[in-house]
Amino acid sequence: MNIYGVMKQIPMLLVLIFYSIGFTQDLDMYFQEANELIIECEQLNAQILTPTMYKEIKEKYEYILKLYKQSKSSKEIEKDIKFVIQLAKKAKQYSEIVIPILKDEITAYQEAITAKAPNFAKKEWKNAQSQWENITSEIEKGNIEYLSKNKDKVLQSLRIARKEAIKNSIFTEARQLINSAKKLGAQTFAPITLSIAIQSLEAAENELNQNNDVTIRILYLAKLAKLEAKHAIFLTETAIRLRKEENGWEKGFLSYEEQLNSIAKRFNQEIDWSEGPNKAGQQLLYYLDSLTSSYETKLMLFEQKYSFLENRFIETRKSLENEITELKEKYALLEAKFGVSEKEAQHLKTQQLLISKANKINAAFTNKEVTAEVLPNNQLLIRLSGTLFSSGSAQLNSQLQKILNRLIEILQDLTTATYLVEGHTDSSGDNKKNLVLSEERSSVIANFFKQNLGLTSDRIKFAGKGETEPISDNDTYQGRLKNRRIDIWVKL
Repeated sequence: MNIYGVMKQIPMLLVLIFYSIGFTQDLDMYFQEANELIIECEQLNAQILTPTMYKEIKEKYEYILKLYKQSKSSKEIEKDIKFVIQLAKKAKQYSEIVIPILKDEITAYQEAITAKAPNFAKKEWKNAQSQWENITSEIEKGNIEYLSKNKDKVLQSLRIARKEAIKNSIFTEARQLINSAKKLGAQTFAPITLSIAIQSLEAAENELNQNNDVTIRILYLAKLAKLEAKHAIFLTETAIRLRKEENGWEKGFLSYEEQLNSIAKRFNQEIDWSEGPNKAGQQLLYYLDSLTSSYETKLMLFEQKYSFLENRFIETRKSLENEITELKEKYALLEAKFGVSEKEAQHLKTQQLLISKANKINAAFTNKEVTAEVLPNNQLLIRLSGTLFSSGSAQLNSQLQKILNRLIEILQDLTTATYLVEGHTDSSGDNKKNLVLSEERSSVIANFFKQNLGLTSDRIKFAGKGETEPISDNDTYQGRLKNRRIDIWVKL
């Protein structure tokens, strides 16, 4: 074919290309419409109201979507996707019509599923499901009148299935344990304990029969029935074993005494068994009561100390608030009488902002593990106690992460500031190791701030100072505690 022949074919090729593009766009629109309709159907519970339709819609849609992705025949795909759209519209329409009519039944169906009725009430669920299928079959036929005549019966069956499922899921284990206790002979060897288990189970079942919902009391009684049934099994097995052993009963009592003796030894106490278990138990309880009283006294002293520190903090906060007020007044006077330069005004605003941040930090951490103060030249110093790190470690533990996250919340609007994180240690141990440890700790804190405040590398630096810049005496324990620290310098 010569060049003129090729030129003649070009118009036809262009028509085919544009036709293909337009057809593909139409299919995309059809698939989008079908997908949106399926989502609407699911929101209307079409999967349970028109299950046959919904199943056909889903299967057909997934099949033709697969063909579409494989670039199969477009005409067949268009025909099938249009069928899916029409069927989905029909399922949506039927669902919208019956929802007001079957509102209670839909809720009951979903509650039965939540209660796992298909697993725990198979017989009752089979009956309810059969009636539900009859209802949905008539819905798909458009026979709405059938619903009004039969919905009450379906509702009752669904509620019965739900209640039976709840009963079986809660009480099955207790029933099985009680039956096991009976088979072992608990009626003979542990009749009182077995009776408590049986009565608890019966009380729970009676309450459930009177209520549609599971109450806390029902759950408590079911749990008590299980525990007492297990207790009865233990007592029965123990009694049978002791009967078979020589001097079994005496060994049983001595075993009981040995366990209480082991508890008493933990508190450096000895129990006198000469007058039986009652007096021995009273002796142990008397000691535990005195121990409790001692702890209560310590707790009271702690609360008094906490109250003192809290009052001190309130006084400090009031003092700082007064300072802020004075600064504001000074600023107002300067502005009113003389006028202040833009630079001076900005300096005062910055000072107020940093004081506000320091107040928030000191209010958030009353235990003094974190403190903050405003320094000249628009600098905020945040000091973290080095004891927040585990000894010899630079890993962030959960407590330290919680503290850092709180600081991030307070400082989140200071992303234009520059940050310098310095790690410090006391003079204990090797100087080189201390220097490396301080640098590792400052690096970890700096990286945390960089990631969580969204800082650029030029806005945050870190440095390890080791033991070279103490703020207290390294010869005392308290001094060394103060020297172990992380200093975060924030400058605006």
